Amino acid sequence: MELVICYGGLDDPQTTANYLLENGVRMIEPTSSFFLNNDNDTIADAAEILKEKGVAIRSFHAPFGAGGNLSNPDAEQRAGAVKMIRDLLYKAASANIEMTIIHPGGGGVSDPKEQDRLISLAYDSISQLMEAAEESGVALALENMPPNHPGCESGQILEVVEKTNSPLLGICFDSGHAHMCGDMAESMEAYGERMIAIHMQDNDSTRDMHIPPPYGTTDWRAFVEILQKINYRHPITIEARPWSGSSYGQMLKEVSAVLADPDNTYFRCPECGHAVLKNNGQWFCNCTENQ
Repeated sequence: MELVICYGGLDDPQTTANYLLENGVRMIEPTSSFFLNNDNDTIADAAEILKEKGVAIRSFHAPFGAGGNLSNPDAEQRAGAVKMIRDLLYKAASANIEMTIIHPGGGGVSDPKEQDRLISLAYDSISQLMEAAEESGVALALENMPPNHPGCESGQILEVVEKTNSPLLGICFDSGHAHMCGDMAESMEAYGERMIAIHMQDNDSTRDMHIPPPYGTTDWRAFVEILQKINYRHPITIEARPWSGSSYGQMLKEVSAVLADPDNTYFRCPECGHAVLKNNGQWFCNCTENQ
């Protein structure tokens, strides 16, 4: 399974590429700031430098705050969010980026009826984005959300994707959000082949902590079993920083071990505090990495 990390540094792509390669990173998902602040030529040049080194930008995460809220009740602000993301799709195309991750809306909405109303607004916004997606060839991946957000129920996400009915709109499954909602396995199975991206992250189920597996309480055995059941073959993005200041290379090694055998994730090294995992029959932790 190919792994992607969330990483920026595109203002200095040469240095970034060298650092990523030292850590065994071959694909990244940056935030949108570099794309918002630069023209197509600058974006394309940065992507080309990374590509020449063997690092690909698979996706990027569109803004999702007030300025990027696709279900904003204020029609003018919602239109502004649609325009911004539309422009970003064309910028992404200049760098041959495969997809853009989008949120259906902001938080603080506990009433299911209000969530459904906002999901309808998000659907309208996404419908307006599909022409740009088709022209640019950049897919949209709609992310499931944590509690008290439109999109926290799997049915809400499915409704938007099914009504849009386009090969250029799929689902980005966020394991941490689903763990907080208490329905990770059920939502994964419901999304099935509509999942074109995964944000793999851990937490203790109470808040969106964005820690790497296996340092929270997520049932990674269930996660892996569903991946196998639905025959998921796309890359997986680790939406977290390395645990306790270790390297991205160590994080990749740990997550790869969890995906290969989720049953070996219940030990902690008393020296380094990292998980003790098995890779190719050999036990390792951060201590062994630094020997």
